[in-house]
Amino acid sequence: MNQHTTPIDNTHNELLCSITVRPVSQNDQANWDILMRQHHYLVFRSLVGESIRYVAESQGQWLALIGWAAAALKCTVRDKWIGWPPFLKSQRLKLIANNSRFLILPQIHVPNLASRILSLNPTSTNLS
Repeated sequence: MNQHTTPIDNTHNELLCSITVRPVSQNDQANWDILMRQHHYLVFRSLVGESIRYVAESQGQWLALIGWAAAALKCTVRDKWIGWPPFLKSQRLKLIANNSRFLILPQIHVPNLASRILSLNPTSTNLS
């Protein structure tokens, strides 16, 4: 059986408690890219700049994919909200990561899954 399509037989609460979110290994990166290309509503070619891919899984089954990438150099709304003057922005932009892609695989239908996965995704990670 393919690890990406095996049905889950837990109740929703058990499933939500069993989820782990981990960085994608080099061996799994091609699968992550293929699934993102096949199922994400936005065009996916690659993550730009420094980036990291994550997979959310339960019992070895992939449930969702998350991609983080370097922040855009210019984003008017973000820059206004943060309020950094130009000299601070150039120094601190490297501290911001952009959630470039988030995909719950189409065969997965679990209430509150997205919130649970995002709450488990590490937020203080060095992008590489």
